[in-house]
Amino acid sequence: DTDIAVTAATYGGANLTWLLDGLVGAGHARDLLMTSRSVLGVEAYRIGLLGRYAEDGDVAGEAVRLAVELAAQPPRALRQIKSLLTEGSGHDRRSRYERENAISRSELRPGPISALFASFFDARASR
Repeated sequence: DTDIAVTAATYGGANLTWLLDGLVGAGHARDLLMTSRSVLGVEAYRIGLLGRYAEDGDVAGEAVRLAVELAAQPPRALRQIKSLLTEGSGHDRRSRYERENAISRSELRPGPISALFASFFDARASR
């Protein structure tokens, strides 16, 4: 099993303080940053440090499953989601919401919303 540690405190440094609490919460961030303790993959997944965990150790298989899931999504939507997440960092929730809403109404939904949901339900029915 893989283990992960944030080790800057062990050599008198600090890193990931700007990001880690947003991923794992303030308590876990303090624990990991101040103790530099290692966490096994299963704990890292449980606290939110990892988005996926290959319990049986099949990392390559899990990567392929993720790639297949992503490839099944509309590319334009994924590009906009990535942009919204990347460019939204550091902005307040209201401005992030307004930007998402503007993109959803202009670039992601060029036609009527009924057509958007019809294709969504058609895709779900074909699974």
